[in-house]
Amino acid sequence: MVCQALYGLKRLAAAIAEEVVGMLAVAEERRAAVAVVAMGLVERRLSALCVIASRLAEL
Repeated sequence: MVCQALYGLKRLAAAIAEEVVGMLAVAEERRAAVAVVAMGLVERRLSALCVIASRLAEL
């Protein structure tokens, strides 16, 4: 009886660990996606600054 309870607890702990790993993977994917979007925004801003700088240089 005790062995069955311990086995059940072991399975529950493994299921919880698997769920946590899955959550961490999803969080990492979201962080990566946010970083890509942020880099795109930064790139656009830098491009706009370059255009402004080149126009100012023409003055």
